[in-house]
Amino acid sequence: GEGLVSEKDMQSLFYNSEKRTGERFASMDVGGEGQDKTVMFIWDGFHIENVYMTKSKKSNELEIWAKRILTQEKIDIRNFVYDAGGLGWGLSGRFEGSLEFISNTKQTEIRDYDNKLVKIYSNFKSQTIGAFLRYLKGIDNNGDCDISIDTKLLNKDFFGETLASHLTKESRAIRWNNQKDGILSSISRDEVRKLIGHSADIIYALIYRFAFNVDEAFSFTPFEEDDFNRIATFITL
Repeated sequence: GEGLVSEKDMQSLFYNSEKRTGERFASMDVGGEGQDKTVMFIWDGFHIENVYMTKSKKSNELEIWAKRILTQEKIDIRNFVYDAGGLGWGLSGRFEGSLEFISNTKQTEIRDYDNKLVKIYSNFKSQTIGAFLRYLKGIDNNGDCDISIDTKLLNKDFFGETLASHLTKESRAIRWNNQKDGILSSISRDEVRKLIGHSADIIYALIYRFAFNVDEAFSFTPFEEDDFNRIATFITL
């Protein structure tokens, strides 16, 4: 499939006005003991306040690392999401009360304008990517980005590259697999590695934040047929 995030989209995120709500969140992608990075974003609403990265840590070391940051940043554990499948399975159950992100679980309920259940996404990970895209491109369908970041973070160096450079490169991995008969499915980790040369740890850590907002991204009343069709089309652009 084609890339879903343009350079213009990323620039809109990088230099947007602050999208704070006063409620703090943390989202983390787990890298394990190999070269993949463990990345945690700290949020105020939809504004990124801070980011932390590490790699080559065992699960017990990662647990200590993550809990220290959550305490330091004063994050309510109920507002913490991390991928508890794949490399993150070793941390499963260690953050009681948090949202454990499991990629291959089913999408949450989405109903059309007739209140019928509809299947749009192949799994919860794809649905979360869909929610991210709606916020990136404008939750109100007005084209205005609804995500922001502290600009001081953009030129901060992480493993020899700026955060802005990491995110721009990894944004190329956000695309749909076009072999799924109309059901939106993100490309696999192997496909991501072929495309950008490594895992998209950093942008996935950012995207997991929107696991808290999948239901808001698709919310309709029985009289919004036009809205449903427009948003369903918009997510595929």
